[in-house]
Amino acid sequence: MYYGLVNMILEIYDIECLCNLFTYTGYDPKKDKYYQFVICGWRNDYQALVNHLKRDTLIQVGFNNEAFDYPVIHHILNHQEEYWNKPGQELAQLIYKKAQETIDEEFSTIADKNKFIRQIDLFKIWHYNNQARKTSLKDLEVCMRMENVEEMPFHHTHWCSKGDEIQVLHYNKNDVLATYKFWLTTLGKTEYSLYKGKDKIKLRQDISKKFKVNVMNLGDVPMGYELILQLYSRAIHESPYVVKKWRTPRPEIKLRDCIPSWCNIKSKEFNKFLDMIKSTTIRGEKGEFSYSVIFHGAKFDFGIGGAHSSTKGVFISDEEYIIADYDVGSLYPSIAKSLGLYPAHLGKIFLNQYVGFIDERLAEKGKSKKERDNTLIEGYKLILNGTYGKSNEPTSFLYDPLYTFRTTIAGQLFICMWAERWVEVCPNLKFIQSNTDGQTILIPVKDIDKIRKVNEQLTAETGLTIEETIYSKMIVRDVKYLRRNRVNCWKAK
Repeated sequence: MYYGLVNMILEIYDIECLCNLFTYTGYDPKKDKYYQFVICGWRNDYQALVNHLKRDTLIQVGFNNEAFDYPVIHHILNHQEEYWNKPGQELAQLIYKKAQETIDEEFSTIADKNKFIRQIDLFKIWHYNNQARKTSLKDLEVCMRMENVEEMPFHHTHWCSKGDEIQVLHYNKNDVLATYKFWLTTLGKTEYSLYKGKDKIKLRQDISKKFKVNVMNLGDVPMGYELILQLYSRAIHESPYVVKKWRTPRPEIKLRDCIPSWCNIKSKEFNKFLDMIKSTTIRGEKGEFSYSVIFHGAKFDFGIGGAHSSTKGVFISDEEYIIADYDVGSLYPSIAKSLGLYPAHLGKIFLNQYVGFIDERLAEKGKSKKERDNTLIEGYKLILNGTYGKSNEPTSFLYDPLYTFRTTIAGQLFICMWAERWVEVCPNLKFIQSNTDGQTILIPVKDIDKIRKVNEQLTAETGLTIEETIYSKMIVRDVKYLRRNRVNCWKAK
């Protein structure tokens, strides 16, 4: 487990593998010292490298190291008896062969229990292994405004001559420097506003210790997924490797089965949308469910993923009208609790556990800052936010599309009920924008209590909690662009 880094030797590292040249560069931040090793025909640091790496308290930090650098290092350490007395050129070629095999196999991560050296992978922690977020170290060097943004001086097939290793080592060192700078960013110690945030390492250390689940090299979404997998498996006394194979595929879904018990649509406009839901069967494919409603001068667009609406313009709060923004707190987890939803194959044990996480998190948040357990709050937040998204992924143990669409349809129908009730008590309101879990309206100041009363009634009926924020100004270009100025004195308690 990665419970702490105290008394550990931390080394930022990177390797380069050319067809007849291997280099390793490591940097010890505590000592402010670089270590460089070369394996080739005219220099063979193999024994020195192995001795350097065989330190019990060593932890290596890299960028995409779990998928590439460490499997190569693991291979080097795993073949000591075979490689100990080999000539440098032959050894470099054997290492190069392993590096190419690792790439050809689309990288091959070594299981934690089999590693010789513990790894911290910044590429994974920032979830850059997700296709939509994929980012290279070079991209980060540009974002961090490094003085040198270098490309590899040679192609990996280049047959190196004596002296070439100097250029490769220089490049190697620059990549380690970039990784170190990004390591500081990951610790929350950064001057780059683009990446300002919490200490991602401490969060993972704390969560690993609190829940006894190793999440060190996971992004936020994968971290939540791993936590729910492990905690659920413990609850049913089953191996996570077995649970990971469970699914409930649905050849088709009748949307009438997704209408929540508390649905109470009154207007003719939204009733047309409800009738469409009752008569529609889907397979869960993108674009097969789409509907638009014009209600009270605003266009509401509904799709498989949610709802949205926006009115272009500049809106300002003054003595007569205010901009009131309302969000449903933890919408999808709250819907699951309200309607008793869970993936069919996981049973009510999953629901009871999930609701327990919601209740424990709220109870913890209700404590004073000195008493509350922030690790518990963050851990449950990751679990709750990640469950819904994974329920529609065929590769996930949470996969049950009916669970997914019962959640989204309930959310959309809640938006409809919400809009109707507001207009009923405040005909002069103007819809500024609506999205999956909230809406913003421009209303007369005198009607704010009526709006709040509607919100209270809806919470009592559905179990969904509504949070209020008042803005002094809002600029809307389209559904993707909102600029808001918050007025803290108006913020509801």
